Amino acid sequence: MQNQIVTFEQQVNAALLQAGRIVNPASQQHALAAIEAVGTVVNSILALVQSVSSKAAVAQMTVVAPIKLAQVLPYMNEIETAKMVAQHYGEPVALARVQMATAEQNEMVAGF
Repeated sequence: MQNQIVTFEQQVNAALLQAGRIVNPASQQHALAAIEAVGTVVNSILALVQSVSSKAAVAQMTVVAPIKLAQVLPYMNEIETAKMVAQHYGEPVALARVQMATAEQNEMVAGF
């Protein structure tokens, strides 16, 4: 399951990078919003998988992840993502932003 999550995350990240190259602003916003919604879910699942995985398993997952989180973060709308997370969990947006920042930091430290 770990490999499937990482593979799916990579597909979402690749789509996000590709959507960032769409030149029509309306089309770009639509594509980025849809991909970002999926990306938020996938990154949340990846963070959960990382939290229950051994260090060796996390290291192996990072090896198969050629697209790194730092490459896609510029295309993500942090405020909208935080609103989606907050709404899903019924929590304040400020708390969701802190949780997202922590998860993103943990993923980057792990090598994603």
